[in-house]
Amino acid sequence: VESIQATGTALTHPESRAALQALGSYLDGGAALTGADLAQLRRSVEQLLGADPQRLAECLRPALTEAGAISRLLELLPERLLTRLLYLLAPADHERMQRCADAVVNLCSASQTAVAPAQLTGLKWRFLFRHLPAAESQWNADRFVRRCAEFLAAHSSAAAADPDAAPRSAADAKQFVRSLLQSFKREGESVGLTEPEPPGDERQTTAAAELKALLEHGIHIANAGQVLAAPYLPRLFALLGLIEDGVFKTPELRARAVHLLQFLVDESGDTPEYGLALNKILCGLDRMGTVDRAILVSDAEKEAIDGLLRGMIQNWQVLKRTSVAGFRESFLQRQGRLRLNHDGWHLAVEPKPFDMLLDRIPWSFSIIKLPWMREVLYVDWR
Repeated sequence: VESIQATGTALTHPESRAALQALGSYLDGGAALTGADLAQLRRSVEQLLGADPQRLAECLRPALTEAGAISRLLELLPERLLTRLLYLLAPADHERMQRCADAVVNLCSASQTAVAPAQLTGLKWRFLFRHLPAAESQWNADRFVRRCAEFLAAHSSAAAADPDAAPRSAADAKQFVRSLLQSFKREGESVGLTEPEPPGDERQTTAAAELKALLEHGIHIANAGQVLAAPYLPRLFALLGLIEDGVFKTPELRARAVHLLQFLVDESGDTPEYGLALNKILCGLDRMGTVDRAILVSDAEKEAIDGLLRGMIQNWQVLKRTSVAGFRESFLQRQGRLRLNHDGWHLAVEPKPFDMLLDRIPWSFSIIKLPWMREVLYVDWR
């Protein structure tokens, strides 16, 4: 890896060859790499995607027949690069593969699997790279969705935060798959994966009742700490031109705000939709409403969000010496569980030892109802 030199967005032929050799060795489980080596290899893969995609594909295809190589690839690359690799390896089917897998995982995250969103994301990518289509194969959505559901059922016990809540026996797994597939058929229309049914008040009422019953079981989230920023959001969204008089100017701007809240949490602009449940609630978007797969966060938006976080730290006197990165990691990137009750949403936030500092926070976040929100959010944190 040390022999690979970054040269902007291009690689010379020797550098390309060295990068491919380093990647192949890494995927084969070669010598352990340092953090700096891994960062360089990550940059090299991104450069290969632009400079030598054909040889990169030739390197990856045989390697990704091994489960260990897929695991190492997922450890190496962020989701934005995994998406580009999927496009490289399955150009005809990559979009519908991701849409189907995201839809199944979204339903899985709303069920009682007890698998955290980050672990679901890992399982999704593991499935996608293990089921790359053969060149002559024809797309079959029903078969793909069933295989995805079966894969999640088979692996959910190992990944579950609460293994006792995950399907264990063959009968449990079959019931889990059956439930997911039934939910998928009901919700497939909303993600554009099935032919829409004729509208009807009775069908809509039934779907709403089923969805509410599903959500009452709870949704595991990994960004619960963003509720701390709730009092600051009207000012942030107004500054960015997203709202006027407490109302989002357009549905597109509301959807953009959903991703901006995630950037506030972890600097990500491409979080899968099933990881944005709390963001949607805080932005007044129906949880089953759709948002873009990703956004490119502008410099102005980054500056505004950074300013908001610094302002929160300064106002919370006990944290004055905390960095923005430390604040994100310690407070914003928290596990939690959302539940929908008759009186609104309830969020239980995972406790940590230093939560005693919440006693000295100079603003309230226990009950949140911003002007554009559909329902009140009750927060149980310390």
